[in-house]
Formats: sequence, structure tokens, C-alpha cells
Amino acid sequence: MTLAVKDLAVSLGGVSIVKRTSLTCAAGQFVMLIGPNGAGKSTLLKAVSGLLPSKGQVHLQDKPLATADRQSVIAYMPQDIGPVSSLTVLEVVLLGRLRSLGLSVPGALAEAAGAALDQFGLAALQGRTLDAISGGQRQLVYLAQALFRQPDVLLLDEPTAALDLRHQLVVLEAVQQHCAAHGTIAVAAMHDLTLAAQFADQMICLSEGLIEAKGPPEDVLTADRLRHVYGVEAEVAYSERGRLNVTPLRAG
Repeated sequence: MTLAVKDLAVSLGGVSIVKRTSLTCAAGQFVMLIGPNGAGKSTLLKAVSGLLPSKGQVHLQDKPLATADRQSVIAYMPQDIGPVSSLTVLEVVLLGRLRSLGLSVPGALAEAAGAALDQFGLAALQGRTLDAISGGQRQLVYLAQALFRQPDVLLLDEPTAALDLRHQLVVLEAVQQHCAAHGTIAVAAMHDLTLAAQFADQMICLSEGLIEAKGPPEDVLTADRLRHVYGVEAEVAYSERGRLNVTPLRAG
């Protein structure tokens, strides 16, 4: 399975935000979308998911995906997860498979939803309502819902933004494992470059609505590119464990 975005362009209020962008992601890949604020990362994810009007094409397994068809195969989780509600944590996750729900919830489905919560340490909260848990916990609940849907493509906008260090790792490990186990394609917009490099199969760097670079993290994250795209002086080096670390030194 392959996700191919071809010549996608988005204009909002007469301003070009994403400019004729093309990219390809393979089954099982965890792709990190990086770039400074205003580069077009969120806009690109929304357009691919069908939430924003755009020009160009989105193909899955060489078949064009009409905007109306994308919600059945693409799960999108925004950075702003929206207002709280009186739904319970378990109910929110179950809504990920709304088409499978009837007048009653099959026991196997409820058990699977509970397992989706358990991977984020939320099983004990499944009876609580969303307005009774923290913002970080709500973010984890909606990620559990997205994985529970078992989509072909998972689009995540800053999935670790509201989370502590431990839960950042828990989330990215869970997405990585889900991709490997199910062949899901995941694309996540990230600001933490070191964390993104740790989990990325490939990186796509956006700058002013255009792809500046794409490829493995070691090819994309260079000191020259960070200076050009982010306007910072940074040190890019490998740790003793062989992991790529980005250390910002000063604004350029």
C-alpha cells in the first residue's frame, strides 16, 4: 500500500499556503513532517484528510481518493482536540468504529476499545467523562480512538504537544508499533526534531509551503538546512547510542 500526494496546493483567503506539493509514503512507514511555524504542515495534513479544499490528487494504492471517500480510510487527529464533552472515555474510543455499533455494543468490541486505552495507561479512566480528565489525557484518548479505527492512513498534528516526556515516548512507540503490525501509514507534524528523528522512517521538511527536503533523518537534519529553514545555528550529532540529536545553539 502506498499513499501518494500529487501536486497538492492549498490557498486560504487568497494566500497560497501549500504550493504544488508531491510526496509518497509506503505501508508501515512512520513519516515525520517538520518545518517552522507557518510552513504549511497543519494545512497539508488537513488537505490530505479532506478537511480543507485543495487542488491536486491524493492516491492510495494507485487509486485516486475523492474527498468524500477519505474519511473511511484516513484518520486525522488535530493538535487542538476541541471542546470537552460528557461522553465517557470508553464511548469516545468506541466512536472510532461507529459503523460497527448498533443498539448495543458487542462485548468483543468493548474489550478491544479497552485494550486501545490500556496501551496508553488509560484503562482505569474508561468510565470517566472527558470533562473530568486533563488535556493531556484527552489527547491520549483521541489517539486511542484513531488507532482503534484501524485506518489505512493516520495523520497526526503535533501528537505529543500536551504530553510529558514519558507519554511522548509512549505515544510515538505505540504509533510506530501499530504501523509495523498493521501496515498503517502514519504522518505526524512534529516540532521536536530529536524526538522526530528517533522514530522517523523518513522525514519531510516543509518551508514556506514547499518541500525543502525529504528522506531519512540523517539526510534531512543538517546544520546548513536548519540554518536555512529555521534560521538557527544548531549542532547535529549522534549520541553514544547512535541516535541523532539536534541541539539549538542560537538564533541566526
